[in-house]
Amino acid sequence: MKREEITPLFRSGHDACRFAYAYSSQQYAMTALAKMMKGGPCGSGRGLVGLDGAAIAGTVKRYVESMSFPAPLAIACRHELNREKLLQYAMLLVQFVMPALGTGGHNRRMVHALVCLYFGIRDANGHKIKLADLCDKYDMSADTMTRRKSAAFKRLREIESAAQVAIDERLKDGGLVE
Repeated sequence: MKREEITPLFRSGHDACRFAYAYSSQQYAMTALAKMMKGGPCGSGRGLVGLDGAAIAGTVKRYVESMSFPAPLAIACRHELNREKLLQYAMLLVQFVMPALGTGGHNRRMVHALVCLYFGIRDANGHKIKLADLCDKYDMSADTMTRRKSAAFKRLREIESAAQVAIDERLKDGGLVE
């Protein structure tokens, strides 16, 4: 009996994670009439809606969550849409970023703000976080804050890059990614 080749569902780990964290149980497939009225090609034809989509989203998240820390936090911060969860993941990442800032005391809230700045998470009022505002808030010179931002961003890039490579490999091994 000939074994059928399974076609990967996603082009990259990034696409798989983006789908998994953006998936909503309220997604529904287009009706046949809607497809006909739209004309031309519609969608990727992968049928990832309903229970099938939920299963694939859950599988991808399971792969992410089975990774060693801080990799799942970095991936979740990049793809999660829920603001409260984003802030929680960013707070958990603080402990992995603080050693990169060097010796001395560092305000955890300031480091949290730098993590949020890196991932584009807005403040409680919905405004973009600005370095000048952080300088004023934590009574630091612009040079000091810029050095801390650079060190934090360098560490976060390392974490995120390693996490992306690891999830790509895991999803390829699982047959979900090309």
